[in-house]
Amino acid sequence: MNIANVYWYFQSAVDPETCKKIIQLDKRKFLQASIRDHELSLKKLKETRNSRVKFSKEQWLFDLIHPYMEEANRNAGWNFKIDWTESIQITRYTKNGFYTWHVDQDAKPYPSSSPYENYRGKTRKLSMTINLTDPTTYEGGRMQFEFPKIAKKAVVRECVAARPQGSVLVFPSFVLHRVTPVTKGTRYSLVAWFLGEPFR
Repeated sequence: MNIANVYWYFQSAVDPETCKKIIQLDKRKFLQASIRDHELSLKKLKETRNSRVKFSKEQWLFDLIHPYMEEANRNAGWNFKIDWTESIQITRYTKNGFYTWHVDQDAKPYPSSSPYENYRGKTRKLSMTINLTDPTTYEGGRMQFEFPKIAKKAVVRECVAARPQGSVLVFPSFVLHRVTPVTKGTRYSLVAWFLGEPFR
């Protein structure tokens, strides 16, 4: 993949009031985040990820994010075939919250036994994150990518332009990325995964 299209962003695309509405969506409590590797020990999980999450299936959220996904998919030149979106995750990182290097796409597609019919046999193809928080109110919590090796060395970069509140960042789900530790304040983000038939 060409470095120029490892991600695509829309700066300050979602207005602050909508960001606040998303954060306050559903009064359920945020739960401790996990990862999809259920065999991971609790110790290893704590070394991998520290954040709290809740999920939403509200239609207006899907209506909000889909145009950005479609435009990014087209303009970045990926043109992945997408036909479903997982439940939307709202994530809260408080002080010392982080997520180490990882990819969102599993090695295998969702199994045919998945309780979610529209997930079966599909894989995550595109990921999206929206920064819901004014970056002047927290420190750290930076979204970073590891680019393909150049001159035998991997390059770590951050899309600084996507840091302002309401910025939308879209990238292939197989791209390595992380969220650095939050050192002050609280950072909220919306995360979505877009599914399709496995790559051939």
